[in-house]
Amino acid sequence: MAYSPLFVDRQQSFDRIAIRTGGGLTGTLTVRLGIYNNTNKQPSTVLLDAGTVACTLSSTIYSITINQALSPGWYWLAAVAQSATGTTNTTTLQTISDLAAFNQGMLNQTTFTCTSTYVQSGVTGAFDTATSLTATSATVTLVALRAV
Repeated sequence: MAYSPLFVDRQQSFDRIAIRTGGGLTGTLTVRLGIYNNTNKQPSTVLLDAGTVACTLSSTIYSITINQALSPGWYWLAAVAQSATGTTNTTTLQTISDLAAFNQGMLNQTTFTCTSTYVQSGVTGAFDTATSLTATSATVTLVALRAV
């Protein structure tokens, strides 16, 4: 599971959470998306488990309808591929960099490298409290939220 930081500067509501598939996807990839609370600059407890989306086409944005209000502060957007058939590789999930394609959605950042990003292994079902986090300086897959 990859976590990416999100700073919300004012009270705001969101109606979509999304991920983009890369060119390396063939078959079906089930991806779980969600939002985690921030504690001590790390993902902690689950704020929203948005469920899963079945991704079947490469280079496509897949979204889940949500109804989530966020107060000002730091949060962590989470994405994890939980099952796959066909071909998947490191380019299976990519950053959403075209905001117009997401109807003027809010993107926490484009692609970046930093050590305040975390990954976690072994997440196979519904989201739970973040544990066994590993800080990474690798470029991570980012999740997007659309503000209403």
